[in-house]
Amino acid sequence: MSFRKHIVLVGDTHTLDPFLGPLADAGAVVTQVKQVSKVLDTVMEVKPYAIVFLLPRYWDDITLFVDALRAKKEFAQTPVLYVGSLIEGEDQRVLRMKGVHTLTLGPLLPQEVVRYIVDKLK
Repeated sequence: MSFRKHIVLVGDTHTLDPFLGPLADAGAVVTQVKQVSKVLDTVMEVKPYAIVFLLPRYWDDITLFVDALRAKKEFAQTPVLYVGSLIEGEDQRVLRMKGVHTLTLGPLLPQEVVRYIVDKLK
């Protein structure tokens, strides 16, 4: 499965580590960001194909980030994915209204989550 796209992967090191190998195996080039507050600066610098949040801690910051990202013409169509363990109901509806693909993380192996990410970004 050759993906060959640059993504910004957001989350803490402990959360991201299990996904790095499978993403590399899929062909993704990954820039890691640990703090939501630094994502926009990183996106402006590396101009990725997509942004993927993995189990982020602060949901409100993500909606603000998406609003700020969409306000910039060059990133208005950049895919954003949110993979979280507690994303459902109103939170999920709001993110989807903003064009964010969501996945409620259950007992899935990192390889299965990576398959979802790659499929959504093709």
